[in-house]
Amino acid sequence: MNLEKIGGIIIILILILSIGLTVYSTTLNPTTADNSSNKSVTNITLTENQLIDELSKNDTPTNISVVNFNIKQKTGSIDIKFADSDNIYNIKSKNDANTKTDVTYTSNPDGSLDVNVNSKDAENEIILSNKYTYNINGQIVSGAVITNSTANSKINSMNFNNTLGAYVFDLNGGSINNVNVDLTLGGISIEGTPSGETTMTSTVTIGGVELDLNKDVANINSHIELGGSNIKNNPSNTEYITYTSPNYDSSNDKFNLNNDIKIGGLNME
Repeated sequence: MNLEKIGGIIIILILILSIGLTVYSTTLNPTTADNSSNKSVTNITLTENQLIDELSKNDTPTNISVVNFNIKQKTGSIDIKFADSDNIYNIKSKNDANTKTDVTYTSNPDGSLDVNVNSKDAENEIILSNKYTYNINGQIVSGAVITNSTANSKINSMNFNNTLGAYVFDLNGGSINNVNVDLTLGGISIEGTPSGETTMTSTVTIGGVELDLNKDVANINSHIELGGSNIKNNPSNTEYITYTSPNYDSSNDKFNLNNDIKIGGLNME
């Protein structure tokens, strides 16, 4: 069997894996999962007024504009959304009856706010505000992360580390500067419309990356040690892949993908 056929088979296998993981992530989506009787649901909210009152008591600057949102979770799902709201965060957390999600926050001298979310096995729906700029960091052992930005959302950086799971990034015209994903086994799906220039760096040990942008404004630099790629219906088993969309240089909106895959595939519609 020649290398092209081997590469094609691996791409198909990885795409099946990615689809399966996406289905897995949808199943664990807090908005659609079954409300089992052994689950407890908790709503955790920090409003702008609550934060100002708390900071004023400690003579701390109250003009918070940047939020460092840190998530540590063993298993489950994380569904991140954005809304026109005065709430710094609104978390709907579904946990086993004997566990809970803990949320703490501290202010920093530079005027930023650190928010720490810790869960064991949970389905967390997190709604963030379009008023603030967020740096989102996540450590998950096994689970799914779905990020839905909006046209008014502001994300400076996203950093995720996951052993097993799926990531779905729906850009929706939101501003995301930098994304870093380190994934041992699973799939990454990027879709929607970028706004401004977004740079994603992903490292996948075994798995696949799928890119489906509404605008053809991608710049791809990918290394696939064993596997293959399919960019615009052009399959290849080349180890190092570069691609620049025809509209990339002239567009104000750009998506840069720097990708390293040990075993797997890259697909771009």
